[in-house]
Amino acid sequence: MSARWFDVEDMRYLRSELLFRMAVQNLILIMNALVFLGTTILQIVLGRHAASIGLVFILFSGMISAIWCHHGARQAQIKSYLLTLQERQSILESWEDWLPRNRHYGFLGSRWFISTKAIFILGAIVECAAGLIFDHSPFGVSLTIANACGVAVMSWLLLTNPKEGLDGK
Repeated sequence: MSARWFDVEDMRYLRSELLFRMAVQNLILIMNALVFLGTTILQIVLGRHAASIGLVFILFSGMISAIWCHHGARQAQIKSYLLTLQERQSILESWEDWLPRNRHYGFLGSRWFISTKAIFILGAIVECAAGLIFDHSPFGVSLTIANACGVAVMSWLLLTNPKEGLDGK
């Protein structure tokens, strides 16, 4: 078998892997939104436990945002490898080539910030604030401080992970 056959098979497999990882990331965002809605309702209904409920959400959201970041980093690596295969085979243009030149640039056009990272971070901030507003128990302030620390850690993770390309852009 020729090296070209392996390259074509790699390209097919890796493109399907990219689609799978994108689907997982979208499911993570949907799951985060549903859990956010549920915990926010619980915070309003069970005000005395709002900070505890917020902490549960922040831990959950922090964990799934780390998974989201993992898939994003792997997508960048797969894209880079596909471009290498494409160059080796002299293929004219692929999606991986076309997309970077045709992105919507600017703050609102960045899929890596507004549509993903901001959702995780702002959701956690709202849960933290709801704990401060609704939880008047003796542990409310302490739990809200813990929540704020969780928001800070999650924000650091999301704002320092690799972006779209391997060069950090």
